[in-house]
Amino acid sequence: MFKTPSRAASTATLVAMCLAGTALLAQQYATPKPEFTQIAKLVCQMIEKEHLVRSPINDMIAGRTVDHFIKELDPQKLYFLQADIDEFQQVRTTLDDSVKRGNIDWAYAAFKRYLDRLDQRIGEAEKLVDAAFDFTVKESMVYDAKELKWAVDDAEINERWRKRIKYDLLLFRLEKMSEEDAKEKLHKRYRTIKKNMHQTEAEDILEIFLTSLTSSFDPHSSYMSPRSEEEFRNVMRLSLDGIGAALKSEDGSTIVAQIVKGGAASRDGRLKVKDRIVGAGQKAEAITDV
Repeated sequence: MFKTPSRAASTATLVAMCLAGTALLAQQYATPKPEFTQIAKLVCQMIEKEHLVRSPINDMIAGRTVDHFIKELDPQKLYFLQADIDEFQQVRTTLDDSVKRGNIDWAYAAFKRYLDRLDQRIGEAEKLVDAAFDFTVKESMVYDAKELKWAVDDAEINERWRKRIKYDLLLFRLEKMSEEDAKEKLHKRYRTIKKNMHQTEAEDILEIFLTSLTSSFDPHSSYMSPRSEEEFRNVMRLSLDGIGAALKSEDGSTIVAQIVKGGAASRDGRLKVKDRIVGAGQKAEAITDV
């Protein structure tokens, strides 16, 4: 026997589903754990007492920390708008006091804004990938983010994405890749970026933020989470099979972050820090696109 639900029951069910969806959506944003407060305090104390610079965590350091954190999240200036940056800058003279008290809420709020902007940009990028491009039109783009200002509105940042996608598609053309395969490659890249960023854990955000703080004293100081420390020790001991290089993901590309002294890459000498890994394979084998 089948029973047709009443309109009220259907509405209630729909509302419940919407609320459940909202709850799931909210869960994708990492939040600081209670123990992070103590970690932040201890790191601040250690820096002020043990760092060679012997400088206090003050307004100047707070400003640098904000800049480092923003650059770490959006190095190519493809996600944030100038309005976002203006809002972030409001803590340039107060973030130092907050962190020393163990309050790191700003970092998580900024990361949430980053994910929101990323979702917006990736959504537009997916549409642009499928758009028609005229490769006979002469256009230019600024590839070095240092020469770019933050976009003031969605129209400006979407234009950056349009040119970037057109540039990537042109590179694929030069590689004799079909248009269908090139577009699918870009779709896969953007889906991967979105998935990876939404899987960022609370410990990862803490690590990025506290490294932004420590690197504000000098570029060689960083904070490592227990997991990162173990990975670092494994690399330094060369206990893992590999090429002897530490890699990181940046805007969908695999970038060489560090060459391990004495490792295979160091002995070979051709691989350099900041190189982009586009494929891998043995001497006699075809290179596999990564």
